[in-house]
Amino acid sequence: RKPAAVLEVGVVDKTLEELRQRAAKWHPVEDRASMAGDAVLMDLTRTVRGSLIVTPGEPSGDSAPEPMQNVSVEIGAPGNPPGFDEHLTGLKAGEAKSFTVNYPDDYQMPELAGKTVAYDAEVKAVRRKELADLDDSFAKEVSEFETIDALREQIKKDLQHQAEHDADHSVRHDLLKVLAGRLTKEVPATLVERETERRLEDLVRRLMEQGVDPMK
Repeated sequence: RKPAAVLEVGVVDKTLEELRQRAAKWHPVEDRASMAGDAVLMDLTRTVRGSLIVTPGEPSGDSAPEPMQNVSVEIGAPGNPPGFDEHLTGLKAGEAKSFTVNYPDDYQMPELAGKTVAYDAEVKAVRRKELADLDDSFAKEVSEFETIDALREQIKKDLQHQAEHDADHSVRHDLLKVLAGRLTKEVPATLVERETERRLEDLVRRLMEQGVDPMK
Protein backbone atom coordinates (compact mmCIF):
# COMPACT_ATOMS: atom_id res chain seq x y z
CA ARG A 1 0.00 0.00 0.00
CA LYS A 2 1.34 3.38 -0.92
CA PRO A 3 1.71 5.99 1.83
CA ALA A 4 -1.25 8.32 2.19
CA ALA A 5 -0.73 11.58 0.33
CA VAL A 6 -2.96 14.43 1.43
CA LEU A 7 -2.88 17.78 -0.35
CA GLU A 8 -2.52 20.90 1.76
CA VAL A 9 -5.61 23.05 2.11
CA GLY A 10 -5.60 25.79 -0.53
CA VAL A 11 -2.67 24.38 -2.50
CA VAL A 12 -4.71 24.22 -5.73
CA ASP A 13 -5.73 27.88 -5.40
CA LYS A 14 -2.14 28.82 -4.59
CA THR A 15 -0.89 27.05 -7.72
CA LEU A 16 -3.54 28.77 -9.85
CA GLU A 17 -2.46 32.14 -8.47
CA GLU A 18 1.20 31.38 -9.24
CA LEU A 19 0.16 30.51 -12.80
CA ARG A 20 -1.80 33.76 -12.98
CA GLN A 21 1.23 35.75 -11.83
CA ARG A 22 3.48 34.10 -14.41
CA ALA A 23 0.96 34.85 -17.15
CA ALA A 24 0.74 38.54 -16.21
CA LYS A 25 1.13 41.12 -18.97
CA TRP A 26 3.39 44.14 -18.50
CA HIS A 27 2.63 47.58 -19.91
CA PRO A 28 4.93 50.62 -20.09
CA VAL A 29 4.29 53.40 -17.57
CA GLU A 30 4.93 56.90 -18.88
CA ASP A 31 2.60 59.19 -16.94
CA ARG A 32 3.83 58.58 -13.40
CA ALA A 33 6.75 57.39 -11.29
CA SER A 34 7.29 53.79 -10.23
CA MET A 35 5.24 52.42 -7.35
CA ALA A 36 4.58 49.14 -5.53
CA GLY A 37 3.72 46.36 -7.98
CA ASP A 38 5.59 47.95 -10.89
CA ALA A 39 8.66 46.39 -12.47
CA VAL A 40 11.71 48.62 -12.94
CA LEU A 41 13.96 47.65 -15.86
CA MET A 42 17.46 49.06 -15.44
CA ASP A 43 21.18 48.72 -15.96
CA LEU A 44 22.97 48.31 -12.65
CA THR A 45 26.58 48.68 -11.60
CA ARG A 46 27.42 46.97 -8.32
CA THR A 47 30.46 47.71 -6.15
CA VAL A 48 31.14 45.81 -2.93
CA ARG A 49 32.64 48.19 -0.40
CA GLY A 50 35.72 47.09 1.52
CA SER A 51 35.64 43.60 0.06
CA LEU A 52 39.37 43.42 -0.62
CA ILE A 53 42.42 43.65 1.58
CA VAL A 54 43.74 47.18 1.31
CA THR A 55 47.30 47.45 0.02
CA PRO A 56 49.34 50.33 1.48
CA GLY A 57 49.16 53.24 -0.91
CA GLU A 58 45.94 52.03 -2.58
CA PRO A 59 42.82 54.25 -2.28
CA SER A 60 40.33 51.61 -1.08
CA GLY A 61 39.53 47.94 -0.73
CA ASP A 62 36.40 48.07 -2.90
CA SER A 63 35.75 45.39 -5.49
CA ALA A 64 35.89 46.21 -9.17
CA PRO A 65 32.53 47.65 -10.36
CA GLU A 66 30.34 44.88 -11.76
CA PRO A 67 27.96 45.97 -14.54
CA MET A 68 24.63 44.15 -14.95
CA GLN A 69 22.36 44.91 -17.89
CA ASN A 70 18.58 44.67 -18.22
CA VAL A 71 17.89 43.85 -14.58
CA SER A 72 14.16 43.80 -13.82
CA VAL A 73 12.98 44.20 -10.22
CA GLU A 74 9.32 44.06 -9.23
CA ILE A 75 8.81 46.52 -6.38
CA GLY A 76 7.44 44.72 -3.35
CA ALA A 77 8.24 41.21 -4.54
CA PRO A 78 9.33 38.72 -1.87
CA GLY A 79 13.04 38.09 -1.94
CA ASN A 80 14.08 41.54 -3.16
CA PRO A 81 17.40 42.67 -1.69
CA PRO A 82 16.99 44.85 1.41
CA GLY A 83 16.32 48.49 0.55
CA PHE A 84 15.59 47.92 -3.14
CA ASP A 85 11.86 48.57 -2.81
CA GLU A 86 12.49 51.91 -1.11
CA HIS A 87 15.19 53.07 -3.51
CA LEU A 88 13.39 52.03 -6.71
CA THR A 89 10.07 53.66 -5.80
CA GLY A 90 9.41 57.06 -7.37
CA LEU A 91 11.61 56.65 -10.44
CA LYS A 92 10.84 57.25 -14.13
CA ALA A 93 12.37 55.95 -17.33
CA GLY A 94 15.58 57.80 -18.15
CA GLU A 95 16.40 58.65 -14.54
CA ALA A 96 19.49 57.52 -12.65
CA LYS A 97 19.95 56.82 -8.97
CA SER A 98 22.80 55.72 -6.72
CA PHE A 99 22.19 54.00 -3.41
CA THR A 100 23.84 51.76 -0.86
CA VAL A 101 22.58 48.51 0.64
CA ASN A 102 23.80 46.95 3.88
CA TYR A 103 23.25 43.20 3.63
CA PRO A 104 22.62 41.24 6.87
CA ASP A 105 25.15 38.64 8.00
CA ASP A 106 22.70 35.82 7.30
CA TYR A 107 21.77 36.96 3.80
CA GLN A 108 21.00 34.08 1.42
CA MET A 109 23.80 34.98 -1.00
CA PRO A 110 27.09 34.28 0.85
CA GLU A 111 29.12 36.61 -1.37
CA LEU A 112 26.97 39.55 -0.20
CA ALA A 113 26.25 38.51 3.39
CA GLY A 114 27.46 41.13 5.83
CA LYS A 115 28.66 43.39 3.02
CA THR A 116 27.95 47.00 2.13
CA VAL A 117 27.20 47.31 -1.59
CA ALA A 118 26.90 50.48 -3.67
CA TYR A 119 24.58 50.47 -6.69
CA ASP A 120 24.39 52.87 -9.63
CA ALA A 121 21.12 52.40 -11.49
CA GLU A 122 20.03 53.74 -14.88
CA VAL A 123 16.30 53.22 -15.35
CA LYS A 124 15.37 52.07 -18.85
CA ALA A 125 11.65 51.46 -18.32
CA VAL A 126 8.91 51.25 -15.73
CA ARG A 127 6.15 48.72 -16.35
CA ARG A 128 2.88 47.91 -14.59
CA LYS A 129 1.41 44.45 -14.18
CA GLU A 130 -1.96 43.42 -15.59
CA LEU A 131 -3.43 40.25 -14.10
CA ALA A 132 -6.13 38.26 -15.86
CA ASP A 133 -9.30 37.14 -14.12
CA LEU A 134 -9.36 33.47 -13.15
CA ASP A 135 -12.10 32.54 -15.60
CA ASP A 136 -12.63 30.36 -18.66
CA SER A 137 -10.79 32.83 -20.90
CA PHE A 138 -7.73 32.53 -18.67
CA ALA A 139 -7.89 28.72 -18.82
CA LYS A 140 -7.98 28.81 -22.63
CA GLU A 141 -5.04 31.23 -22.76
CA VAL A 142 -2.66 29.25 -20.54
CA SER A 143 -3.72 25.65 -21.20
CA GLU A 144 -5.56 23.27 -23.50
CA PHE A 145 -8.65 23.34 -21.29
CA GLU A 146 -11.85 25.18 -22.14
CA THR A 147 -12.94 26.03 -18.59
CA ILE A 148 -11.31 27.16 -15.37
CA ASP A 149 -12.93 24.21 -13.57
CA ALA A 150 -11.24 21.75 -15.91
CA LEU A 151 -7.90 23.48 -15.43
CA ARG A 152 -8.37 23.42 -11.66
CA GLU A 153 -9.15 19.69 -11.75
CA GLN A 154 -6.03 18.94 -13.80
CA ILE A 155 -3.87 20.95 -11.41
CA LYS A 156 -5.35 18.97 -8.52
CA LYS A 157 -4.53 15.67 -10.26
CA ASP A 158 -0.97 16.80 -11.00
CA LEU A 159 -0.42 17.90 -7.41
CA GLN A 160 -1.87 14.65 -6.08
CA HIS A 161 0.49 12.66 -8.31
CA GLN A 162 3.45 14.72 -7.09
CA ALA A 163 2.40 14.28 -3.46
CA GLU A 164 2.26 10.50 -3.90
CA HIS A 165 5.70 10.55 -5.52
CA ASP A 166 7.09 12.57 -2.62
CA ALA A 167 5.54 10.15 -0.14
CA ASP A 168 7.21 7.20 -1.91
CA HIS A 169 10.51 9.04 -1.79
CA SER A 170 10.06 9.55 1.95
CA VAL A 171 9.57 5.80 2.40
CA ARG A 172 12.75 5.07 0.46
CA HIS A 173 14.69 7.59 2.52
CA ASP A 174 13.52 6.08 5.81
CA LEU A 175 14.31 2.56 4.65
CA LEU A 176 17.73 3.67 3.52
CA LYS A 177 18.48 4.85 7.05
CA VAL A 178 17.30 1.54 8.52
CA LEU A 179 19.31 -0.60 6.10
CA ALA A 180 22.42 1.53 6.43
CA GLY A 181 22.24 1.16 10.20
CA ARG A 182 22.37 -2.63 9.89
CA LEU A 183 25.55 -2.69 7.83
CA THR A 184 28.96 -2.93 9.45
CA LYS A 185 30.78 0.32 10.02
CA GLU A 186 33.95 -1.12 8.45
CA VAL A 187 32.39 -1.05 4.95
CA PRO A 188 33.46 2.06 2.95
CA ALA A 189 30.71 4.66 2.88
CA THR A 190 30.53 4.79 -0.93
CA LEU A 191 30.00 1.04 -1.16
CA VAL A 192 27.38 1.15 1.57
CA GLU A 193 25.43 3.84 -0.25
CA ARG A 194 25.62 2.10 -3.63
CA GLU A 195 24.59 -1.33 -2.34
CA THR A 196 21.94 0.04 0.00
CA GLU A 197 20.31 2.08 -2.77
CA ARG A 198 20.22 -1.01 -5.03
CA ARG A 199 18.67 -3.21 -2.35
CA LEU A 200 16.30 -0.48 -1.31
CA GLU A 201 14.84 0.06 -4.78
CA ASP A 202 14.27 -3.69 -5.18
CA LEU A 203 12.71 -4.03 -1.73
CA VAL A 204 10.33 -1.09 -2.05
CA ARG A 205 9.20 -2.17 -5.50
CA ARG A 206 8.50 -5.75 -4.39
CA LEU A 207 6.64 -4.71 -1.25
CA MET A 208 4.43 -2.17 -2.98
CA GLU A 209 3.64 -4.59 -5.81
CA GLN A 210 2.44 -7.01 -3.14
CA GLY A 211 0.32 -4.34 -1.48
CA VAL A 212 2.46 -4.35 1.64
CA ASP A 213 3.26 -1.12 3.50
CA PRO A 214 7.09 -1.18 3.72
CA MET A 215 7.02 1.07 6.78
CA LYS A 216 5.40 -1.67 8.92
